Amino acid sequence: MTGGAREVGGPRAGSERLPVLDIAGLSVDFVGRGQVTHAVRSVSIAVERGEILALVGESGSGKSVTAMAAMRLLPPTARVSGSIRLGEVDLAASGAPDIRSIRGSRIGMVFQDPMRALNPVFTVGWQVAETIRLHQPGLSRAERTAGVLDVLERAGIPEPRRRLEQYPHELSGGLRQRVMIAMAVANEPELVIADEATTALDVTVQAEILELFRELRERTGMALVVITHNMGVVADVADRVVVMRAGEVVEQAPVEALFAQPEHAYTRELLSAVPRLSRPRATPAEPVRAEGRPAVLEIRDLAVEFGPRGRRFRAVDGVSLQIAAGQVVGLVGESGSGKSTVGRAAVGLYPPAAGSISVLGHDLARLSRRELQRLRRSCALVLQDPASSLDPRMTLRQSIAEPMAINGVGRRSSRERRVAEVLDMVRLGAGFAGRYPHELSGGQLQRASIARALVLEPRLLVADEPTSALDVSVQASVLEVFLDLQREIGFACLFITHDLAVVSMLASEVIIMSQGRVVETGAPGSVLFEPREEYTRRLVGAAPVPDPVEQRRRRRERIASLRP
Repeated sequence: MTGGAREVGGPRAGSERLPVLDIAGLSVDFVGRGQVTHAVRSVSIAVERGEILALVGESGSGKSVTAMAAMRLLPPTARVSGSIRLGEVDLAASGAPDIRSIRGSRIGMVFQDPMRALNPVFTVGWQVAETIRLHQPGLSRAERTAGVLDVLERAGIPEPRRRLEQYPHELSGGLRQRVMIAMAVANEPELVIADEATTALDVTVQAEILELFRELRERTGMALVVITHNMGVVADVADRVVVMRAGEVVEQAPVEALFAQPEHAYTRELLSAVPRLSRPRATPAEPVRAEGRPAVLEIRDLAVEFGPRGRRFRAVDGVSLQIAAGQVVGLVGESGSGKSTVGRAAVGLYPPAAGSISVLGHDLARLSRRELQRLRRSCALVLQDPASSLDPRMTLRQSIAEPMAINGVGRRSSRERRVAEVLDMVRLGAGFAGRYPHELSGGQLQRASIARALVLEPRLLVADEPTSALDVSVQASVLEVFLDLQREIGFACLFITHDLAVVSMLASEVIIMSQGRVVETGAPGSVLFEPREEYTRRLVGAAPVPDPVEQRRRRRERIASLRP
């Protein structure tokens, strides 16, 4: 335990019952390029059986490195000291064969990015079955298949038998995350570590995943370590909270005590930075198409279909919207609602099956390929998964400068200056220009992706979950930068998100989508606080709030509403 930290719930002297996980004096250094990076310093954490512990802190605080050390998944460049015990087993001293037998059977891991963690060339059924086969080799193939179906169903995956033959790219983000959870709990481990397991999920799916964690804890008695930057998730699910900063534990306490009376200044800073769902001080009176400002983006009766001829699936059906210069329109809905499809269609990545899309007065369907390429210079897209959108072989300098090079903007020296400018805008700094994507945390990757989108000062920005991977303090600064840039540049923005608090802060209009259709639209003050539709009320009711007492009251109400 580092100096000044409030120690609550740690290992108790003389206790006959060992903690399921006991980390004592853990330090992790990374050695490379002639430098030593101190990632974790003298961290001590104990997790009791059946306990849900939240590990919180900004990107680079050491929380994921601590988890990777417990799983023995750190790279060879890591130097580890201290003690890590799983019950009676010293993990730090165990050999590779012992660790392989423990990993997946006694400890499960839910990784931050399921698209990268799942193997794209194997079906979902094969991957879950492989987890069971490795640790229960005596089961027959039929027994393994039955086990896979059972664990997929317990993870809340609809139509589990149909999912057996599907590949990860065929599933929504929420379903991929549920598959990761199914793999983590397939062998009923004593401990599951969930690293940002709900970061990119819509509020209703997020609520379901958190409820699933609670049910698994109640049914199996497993302990759960939830690594997150979402303080609403912490308030909803955690029994106890450990706060990390710069590789050290600065405070730990029961969840209600920590939220009610945080002792450390950094904890108070984290809590104050959390965006809260609040009614706008003045309900934006700006119409969809502002007076004197023509629409930058105009979509009429849009339909988008996928699949082979004769078996087409309509992902978007009859969607219409308009966005003027300087306006932010928030697009909200569950995974699979079609909101990301609308965003990609808006910049010409998906052709419409029906309806029209106009950008800066140009109908995309009537443009030649060259004309469309020229128009796209005025558009930018921030994708939900920055790790997949940034080339792993290119430095940030090369990735961010690439749009300028493709469009013939400036010379090399002016491009480098512009790269430094946008890196400063997103609070990374020019020193990150020479780094590769794998050298960045999830939050840093998202900021780099935003910098790349802003480098050409677009007239239209489609932002697909641009702040979902950011820490609350970084999110606050990025949103502040976003608003400053929008006032300065005046770009129109379609802001796709599941964070209703962010929508209430940014948008002058909110559009709610479900199953490919618009179900409600209007100003944030009316849609989020006086919703007309039951679906919208369910979305708002599922949004986590950074208040443990309020979260538990709302959870009790949700459970009561489901009882006959």
